Amino acid sequence: MRYIALWLLLFAAGCASFDVTRRASYVNMDNERLRAEYGEKIHTETFRGMDFTFKGIVRVILPDGASVVCRQTVSTAGVEYISKDKRYLFVERGPFCILFKDGQRIFEGFYCRDSNKK
Repeated sequence: MRYIALWLLLFAAGCASFDVTRRASYVNMDNERLRAEYGEKIHTETFRGMDFTFKGIVRVILPDGASVVCRQTVSTAGVEYISKDKRYLFVERGPFCILFKDGQRIFEGFYCRDSNKK
């Protein structure tokens, strides 16, 4: 029974597992913070009948603690990541980010340097 529970846990986490290569924090005008954990996982996105291979992936941790994993996708400006179910879109443009859910903007903020790091 213990092995079944472990297998189910690993299976559920499998699509969202990756080694974190960097972390970032963003803050909005209400002082809410969104965290992003970036990594690499090779995947292919199809856009207008053409296949593109990317390796970028990000785990976005919302101010309420919920998280979503998004994979890098085709973008005309900045870097964009989209969730597997296409409900979330995380957009990075320089020090600025926007998170959309179902087409509605739910967070936008600027990169916030961690003052605890030296």
